[in-house]
Amino acid sequence: PAERPSDIVIKAAGYGGPSDVTRVTNLQVAAGKLNQQFKADESDTRIVLEITEFETAGDQDGFRQRFILTSQAGLAPCIRTFTYTEIPEWVEAGYIIPLDDYIDQYPDVFGDTFDALWSAVTWKGQRYGVLQDTEVRVIFYRKDKLKELGWSDAEIEALPQEVIDGEFTLDDLVALAKESVEKGVTTWGIYHRPSKGNTFLHPYLAYGGILQNPDTGKLVLDESAALGNLKFHYNITQEAKVTPPEITSYGWRDGIHPAVVMGDTLFWFGGTWHWAEYMRVDYGQGVWTADDMKERFGVMLYPAAEEGGSPVSSSNPYVYMISSSCENPEVAFQAIAAASSPDLVVKHALESGHLAWREAALDVDAYKEDEFTSGVTPYLDYTSFMPAHPKWNDFLTIWYNTLQGVELGDLTPEEGLEFLKAELQATIGDELEITP
Repeated sequence: PAERPSDIVIKAAGYGGPSDVTRVTNLQVAAGKLNQQFKADESDTRIVLEITEFETAGDQDGFRQRFILTSQAGLAPCIRTFTYTEIPEWVEAGYIIPLDDYIDQYPDVFGDTFDALWSAVTWKGQRYGVLQDTEVRVIFYRKDKLKELGWSDAEIEALPQEVIDGEFTLDDLVALAKESVEKGVTTWGIYHRPSKGNTFLHPYLAYGGILQNPDTGKLVLDESAALGNLKFHYNITQEAKVTPPEITSYGWRDGIHPAVVMGDTLFWFGGTWHWAEYMRVDYGQGVWTADDMKERFGVMLYPAAEEGGSPVSSSNPYVYMISSSCENPEVAFQAIAAASSPDLVVKHALESGHLAWREAALDVDAYKEDEFTSGVTPYLDYTSFMPAHPKWNDFLTIWYNTLQGVELGDLTPEEGLEFLKAELQATIGDELEITP
């Protein structure tokens, strides 16, 4: 709390898993560095960086709603750290401010941002965020369980390249998962996230679907790709029976992660950050080192739908935004810039299993020497970004609700497609394009 008239309180809120806390604690470290500089300059100014919230329970909707309510009251935290996909919605609502003028004041910090990532924070020609991290969604596979299925070390290590080459497809994935279950090697074959998220759309992308028309900016539903996605999720739960039909009701900490680390499933549709999380959070496995992880897990991209096709993935960069409620946006951005130093970018990346977003961080020895990080960075060549659109959250929510019904067996894939189309048309209207 502020103790002196010259103290400037900057409140920050963030979202992530237990190993992602540096999304906000790096801001406190940065504020401490700035305060040392102020003192050296004989300035009375002091930044008090207060973390109001770091949501780790997976309650995205609650985290969003709290921001909406505090923004409407003019009391939102100055700094918000969350996914870039919400930027258009908050801009249109007037909840966040453009940052171009501030970004231009720090060319040494933001001038080496990877160019492709600027598009994630840009809406209608202005930038409303700066990068905090990025990542790539990957499938974890259990090396130890594949050995029990008779795979050699060479075959296990070759699997990621087979995915890249289009030799190992979604059908192969399901068949292998089914073999593991039928032979009693694992209880289940495939686990995916329980809550709403991008990975539910990876099969849609694998079947050739696009999510946004680059010319009109409208959201897109490709019917044939959508049916492929619905059939995939119906298959894994109702036909091949390699995924629990009720998995979307599971908890992250007491359902999903314990099953993954204890070897109850052959495949886990996760993300790079889980590599770090499983070394830092005990879900029943005890304390694991990087060697323990390498012994048990390999990671690969999401396979193509057809042989010879390209694998798919997505990245969900997290960004720093500044709310329109903020009374001291210049100081808030000063803290963000200080938290974007190469050492703090790398600290977060390595401790949380994320990837660096600026060139200077790649030159930090610790980053270059980290085997996992350097191994998955090339996967960014195959990644995609979810659309920046004010209705994106509605689009993703309707997809999630539909897939939930299909996995539970309440809807056939064909019924799911009709439900999906009707709900999207009713909610998104003219901002939706449907293609055969």
